[in-house]
Amino acid sequence: MMSAPAAAAIEKMTLFGGLKLVLRGPDGRIKAVRHVKNMKVYGTVNMIASGVTLGQGTLSATYLGLGSGPGVASADTTLSGEALSRTLGRYSHDANSPSWNLSFSFTDSPATVSIGQAGILTSLTGGTLYLKASFARITKNSQDVLNVSWLQSLASA
Repeated sequence: MMSAPAAAAIEKMTLFGGLKLVLRGPDGRIKAVRHVKNMKVYGTVNMIASGVTLGQGTLSATYLGLGSGPGVASADTTLSGEALSRTLGRYSHDANSPSWNLSFSFTDSPATVSIGQAGILTSLTGGTLYLKASFARITKNSQDVLNVSWLQSLASA
């Protein structure tokens, strides 16, 4: 009789995490902070399955989009009313760690925008929505700086 391998405890995995948004005025003072859990969408499952089956070993969803949201169903594949141009995130991961982080910074914008959603996408335009979060709206004025950190982790289910 064969015994189960030692790795059996991690056969069932789940993705969890969330993002942190910090909005600062031109004087550096914090104007708003939001901590939000992930909202998994169709792209989440598809991308994890694709990465496993293709053995890519890299994170291909590295763009952050901000939408005017909230109020879009969790299974949706888009952000509502993208408020600013998408930006490429800074990816960080320690070898063999089950967690990774994407961080983004939005500085000057042409106008005041209202933001109520954030999403990680696979492309600067179009692409697949990998993760999404909705939150109480924040207003970013043209000279405010918005820093976003999106931490993701895999854990045993």
